[in-house]
Amino acid sequence: DKSIKEVIKPVSGNLDLAPSNLDLAGAELGIISQMGREYILQRALGDLNGYDLSIIDCPPSLSMLVINSIVASDAVLIPTQLMPVDVTGVRRFMETVREARKRLNTGVEILGIVPTFYDSRYNAHQAALDAMRAANYPVLDVAIGRSVRVGEAAALGESVITFEPNNPQSENYKELGKVIKSWLKKTR
Repeated sequence: DKSIKEVIKPVSGNLDLAPSNLDLAGAELGIISQMGREYILQRALGDLNGYDLSIIDCPPSLSMLVINSIVASDAVLIPTQLMPVDVTGVRRFMETVREARKRLNTGVEILGIVPTFYDSRYNAHQAALDAMRAANYPVLDVAIGRSVRVGEAAALGESVITFEPNNPQSENYKELGKVIKSWLKKTR
C-alpha cells in the first residue's frame, strides 16, 4: 500500500515512471468493495504536482482499474489493432467512456484512436480503418506499424526513438507525440 509518490522512478531528465507489477492484478478485488471505488486513482494522482502530463497505460479490458483511469483522465487515447474483433472492442470502449462522462467525469474526452500494428498492405486493416471512419470514430492520422525493432526496444526497456531513431515507427511515435502536444496546448 504505497503512495504514488513512493513508486515513481526517474527515467530521464524530464520523464518519470510509476511502474506496475503483478500486485496490480490483485488490486481489482480490493477496489470492488470500496466506497467511491471509481475515484481511487483520481485521488492518488491528485497528490502529484509538477507534471505537465500523466499517461496511464491500461490493459485492453473494461475492468474497474480501467474505469478508474477514465475517471482520473482529461482525455483518452485508444490504441487498437485493426481486426474486426478489435473494432468491436473500440466501439464498446467508446461507449464506456461516454457513460463515464455522463456519470463520473464530465470533462473526459476521447483524444483519438491510434491504429497499431498497422500494415497498409493488409486489406483487413484498410477495411477496419474505413469502417471506423465511416462510423465517425475519431481515428487519428497517425498509425503505428508493425516492427521487430519496436519489440526489441521494449524488451530492453528502451524507447524505439532512442533505440533506433531512424526506424519508421520512431517517426510515427514522434508524430503521435505532436498530436498529444497539440491537444495539451488547446486544453491549457
